[in-house]
Amino acid sequence: MTRSMSGWRAAVAAFAAAAAGHDDALAATIQVELVGVLGVRQQRLPEARVVAALAEPALARAGQATADLERPRLLARLGAMAEEHGELPLAERLLLEAGRQMRAHLPAADPRLAKIEDLLASVYLRGGQLERALDHYRRALDHSEQALGPDHPQVADVLNNLAATYRKLHQIPAQRAALRRALAIVGQLPEYVSTPILLHNLGSLELDAGHLADAEDLYARALAARRARLGGAHPDVASSLA
Repeated sequence: MTRSMSGWRAAVAAFAAAAAGHDDALAATIQVELVGVLGVRQQRLPEARVVAALAEPALARAGQATADLERPRLLARLGAMAEEHGELPLAERLLLEAGRQMRAHLPAADPRLAKIEDLLASVYLRGGQLERALDHYRRALDHSEQALGPDHPQVADVLNNLAATYRKLHQIPAQRAALRRALAIVGQLPEYVSTPILLHNLGSLELDAGHLADAEDLYARALAARRARLGGAHPDVASSLA
């Protein structure tokens, strides 16, 4: 059984138990989680949208406090699903509304606000609206730093996204600065998922700039980080050697 299927079955069982116990708040929360399991992890968009439609009356029964927290989570999941399937105008509307509702009930130092800004930036980047993507990645960075601290690995992930946007805008010094700061955060964490990606991206930048020795060193470090995380026999490591 895959992890996503086991997660789906566990969530269904938990929902059934909550509904049987007339715990409307828990049942609504689990339904919102089911939308994420179906739509984001399993890519089962039609079923996820059916569950989302059923979640609305559940949220109404759950009470205002639960609805204030869970409805924007539902909108965010629907927005992420729409972005994943290329429905960019719909994704934008859903994510903007999710962000508006979250800001009404959450402090600025909440990582959920960073996630919304990151998702919006992804929508704009995919749609070629580079300046808007840059603005939302900067907002995501600000929320991440407030919520997690400036040296948290997730801050490095936002910096990597920011660097990719700078690259598309041909702002190479800003791209290099973002990647170097990100590496300063995760450079001592070779098993962190983003470490080899950051090393490879900075290596590619230095290669394009003609800094061959720096690029070779960064590519070697990226390979070492992939080996540390995945093992030498993993296909991703083998492809790095090709």
